[in-house]
Amino acid sequence: MKMNNHLTGALPAEFFGSAGHELRNPLATVIAQAEMLLDEVHGPLSAPQTAALRSIHEHTRQTCALITGLVDLARLQTESLTLTPCDVSDAAGNALSQISKLASSRSIQFSGTLYAGLCAMADKARLAQMLDELLAAAALMTPSGGQV
Repeated sequence: MKMNNHLTGALPAEFFGSAGHELRNPLATVIAQAEMLLDEVHGPLSAPQTAALRSIHEHTRQTCALITGLVDLARLQTESLTLTPCDVSDAAGNALSQISKLASSRSIQFSGTLYAGLCAMADKARLAQMLDELLAAAALMTPSGGQV
């Protein structure tokens, strides 16, 4: 008896991509509805209701992040990386300039030292994507007026 590949080995990236999309869409709706309720669009909430909604909101966001990680991992397994010497300070500077508008709108300050000439063997596109996503997450998770 021949077994379906989905049952016998690693699931293909296409499955993860499709399943990720199918799972993230309803989760995004749950997150949006929870945010709307927390904003008391439909009326005031009691303290226990607010606490429960915050828990639902946070756990749903964490679940979405896990699904995104699985989809990204599956995609990485099917793509090849091209490792070349990359200037990390240039990549970080580019990522900072990409996130500056969001950070500015929330009065968030980024500070640190970019060391010129810091090189690493990396896939240039993946390095840029990783830095963009890390800084965007930092800007979104930092309270207005905060510092990273």
